[in-house]
Amino acid sequence: MEVMEAITKRRSIRAYQPKPVDHKVLDKILEAGRLAPSWANTQTWRFIVVRNEQVKTELADAANPAGSRNNVVMKQAPVLIAACAELNRPVSGKEKPSPIRKGPGSCSMLPSPFRTWYWKLKS
Repeated sequence: MEVMEAITKRRSIRAYQPKPVDHKVLDKILEAGRLAPSWANTQTWRFIVVRNEQVKTELADAANPAGSRNNVVMKQAPVLIAACAELNRPVSGKEKPSPIRKGPGSCSMLPSPFRTWYWKLKS
């Protein structure tokens, strides 16, 4: 798939197939996030795969108002990938940790709609 094709065919997926995501597909999705560019290749993000229904519910409720569309979508997804930023990690051996860093996970999360579409995880 060419970059422009991926951009023009991108869709926001809000309904997912109720079947488990194959581990090989999930590994490819995580690898795409790992390979996303970061300043000085610092990769100040970590991904947590969440399949547990109770944990998905707790995340959905913490991130969105109860009953909202996003709350419902998060709960129905067969798997969630939580992107966590390491905000206080030094980015080189010579500097002190910075408590403020804007958007450390933004590049790694940018491809997620493309990954969802590419691996046909939508309903």
